[in-house]
This record gives sequence, structure tokens and C-alpha cells, in this order.
Amino acid sequence: YSLPRYLTQRARWAQGTMQCFRYLAKIWSSRHLTNLGALEVTYFLLQPWLQLIGTIVYPWPLILMLYNAVAYPDRFAVYMQAGGAILLICYAVIGIGEFAIWGFLYRQKSEPSATVLTAAGWGLSYMLYVYLIYAVAWKAFFQLVRRQRGWAKTIRNAEQTTPGQLVARLK
Repeated sequence: YSLPRYLTQRARWAQGTMQCFRYLAKIWSSRHLTNLGALEVTYFLLQPWLQLIGTIVYPWPLILMLYNAVAYPDRFAVYMQAGGAILLICYAVIGIGEFAIWGFLYRQKSEPSATVLTAAGWGLSYMLYVYLIYAVAWKAFFQLVRRQRGWAKTIRNAEQTTPGQLVARLK
């Protein structure tokens, strides 16, 4: 119910995953895991790092396109007419469409009575959720760089506390 609490919790999880990345060699040398199991754990441990890289890499095509549109408007117009518009559409489909489709798939499988507009809203909400996860990865990274090892414990929604109890828990 609380975005700050949610982000704190997810950052704690992402930071823990980042800290466990150092065990990758032990995972691959373990006799208790199959290669497929080790690959799955590797994928999980790479997620926050890949999210960091994605926040740096994904915006660059759009940034460069906007820069060229402002700095060289005539050349940019020719570029767009010569096929650049197709690249922009592909960028939008990959950056937005892949998330928006999930709302329609959910509607088809679980909520067939939902409207098309509702399904589109679910998909776009999912996109916002994914972008929040990118912010969480950065928060976790900065906590890791600053060597913040304490875990910020979040209160569960079902827990009822008075302000005095909350202060006592935080001490």
C-alpha cells in the first residue's frame, strides 16, 4: 500500500542478490546443482546488474534521435522519411508494446469480461512496475557502493502499530 515501503523492500532484495553474485563460481562448481540449475541461479543473480546496464543502454537510441532532430532538423527529416520512422516504431513496440501485450494476455486467460481499455491499462501499469524495478536496482547499487549492510526492514501491511511501537522497532 506504500510505494516508499515497497521500493525499500525491493531494494533490500536486489542488494542481497547483488551481494550473492560473488558466489557464482561456487554455484558452477557445486555438485548439488545441474548445469541447468546453475544457469537459472546465474540468470537470477545477473538480473539487478542487467537492469543497471539496461537503464544506461536503452535510452541512448532515443536520446541520440532527439539530439539529431534538434541539431540537424533537415537531415533528421530525410532520415525519418528514409526508414528512420520504422526504427522509431520498433523502438516503441519493444519499449512499450511488449509490456502492453501482457494486459491483453491476462484478460484473455484470466479476466475475459474485462474491457479492452482495462487490459491496456494493466499492460501499461506493468510497464511502470518494470521501470520501478530499474529504480530499485540503482537504489540497491548505491547502497552496495556505500557499504550499507543494514537491512531496512519494512513493516508488513497486516501489522498494526502505534507511532510509539514504530519508534521502538526502529531503535
